[in-house]
Amino acid sequence: MRSSTFAVLSFLPVVTVSPLAIGQAVTEYSLGAGRAATTAAPVRNAAGAIAGALENLSKAAGADSSAASSQSSPSSSETRRPAARTTRSRALAKSARPADRPAAAAPAPVYEDPRLIQAGMEYDEMVRRFGPPSMLVTTAPGTSTVWYAGREVEVTNGKVTTAPASASPAEPQ
Repeated sequence: MRSSTFAVLSFLPVVTVSPLAIGQAVTEYSLGAGRAATTAAPVRNAAGAIAGALENLSKAAGADSSAASSQSSPSSSETRRPAARTTRSRALAKSARPADRPAAAAPAPVYEDPRLIQAGMEYDEMVRRFGPPSMLVTTAPGTSTVWYAGREVEVTNGKVTTAPASASPAEPQ
């Protein structure tokens, strides 16, 4: 009796854990298959891009080799050197250089202190002088609330109707 109880108790964990392990395996397999399906297309696109670049290189090398073959071939006793850059490849290299360099960034605009916003000011003038608001919420047709540095400004039909009390820029907030 004791050995049969031991055998059943020994086999019991295998029977109870196996379905859980199978469920875990199925879940992990499906997640892996899903990842493989979503990453295969970008890899194929990258492979196509690389193949296209290599094809263009082959064409360029073929153009250079055909130009080199039209010149007189060196004697067998001379050592062969790599072909020098052609005028076309120099022109391509020069035209590619400016695109590699980032364009000089325009200086950031300097805006006035938003504490100078006053009621009656046009919305366009406000944006020109103080910059775009940090947030804009349309509260009703023709009415919106804009925020500049934590200051709430009401705009109705293109005019500032409510602005916080004006303060001189030298005053601390």
